[in-house]
Amino acid sequence: MQNIDITKAWFQSLENQNKDTPHIVVGYGSLLSKQSRDRYSNIRSFPLPLTVRKWERSWVTRSLDEKQTYVGAYPNHHRSFNGQAFPTNIDNQLKKREQDYKFTQLKLEDLEFKSLLNERQFDKLQAKEDW
Repeated sequence: MQNIDITKAWFQSLENQNKDTPHIVVGYGSLLSKQSRDRYSNIRSFPLPLTVRKWERSWVTRSLDEKQTYVGAYPNHHRSFNGQAFPTNIDNQLKKREQDYKFTQLKLEDLEFKSLLNERQFDKLQAKEDW
């Protein structure tokens, strides 16, 4: 899919979303998997690829009981990581899925997808309050 098609589909899903879902979640790790999102959360929106600047992903914990490890994200002005943005609601199902993580509001200027967006689309994103 061409960049123009991706951004058009993403903005269409943003405009069609219910007004009661004011959040845009920036995800990485298992949230990049459509199967995982479908199975364990109510995120049904179309993802938009982006780079999160001034943050890095790092191992945060290992659970011997669950036999898995977890990757988190930390502020670091010298790093960046790739992820996806999803218009959604931070509902109880998503909170339960991400219960071992802390939701942190990001600054729009730290999200790099301007190369995918035209000026009107970027201005529309700047109007969103919750990231």
